[in-house]
Amino acid sequence: MAYYMVLEQNSPLNRFPRFSAMHKHPYGMDIPSQRSSEIFKGIAESERLKFFKLQGKRQVGEEYWVYDTTSILRYSECLKQVKHGYNREHDTLAQINLALLFGEDSGLPFYYRKLSGNIPDVKTLKRL
Repeated sequence: MAYYMVLEQNSPLNRFPRFSAMHKHPYGMDIPSQRSSEIFKGIAESERLKFFKLQGKRQVGEEYWVYDTTSILRYSECLKQVKHGYNREHDTLAQINLALLFGEDSGLPFYYRKLSGNIPDVKTLKRL
């Protein structure tokens, strides 16, 4: 999946089966969607934070940091951060918000945070 994500960086992961059929890679076969979810779930939060810390050190000299948030709509009633809140599309589903900090020129992310869906962007920016 890492090969795919680097070589096909603008393609969604659900296109991996086609990539897998057309390219040689270390795993040697397709990785079903359920299996990829298990692999990503197996990455501990401490490992993700370490990755982003290292990414932060790779930032290009004087580049600006860019902060953006996005809303991810959910039907889930199990996740405590899924709440009703404002989103630009005015959808009525509950949502979780994702905040991302990345380098403007490099495009490299180096910080992310999951936020409750009812927290407005203004509050997240002040805390950042």
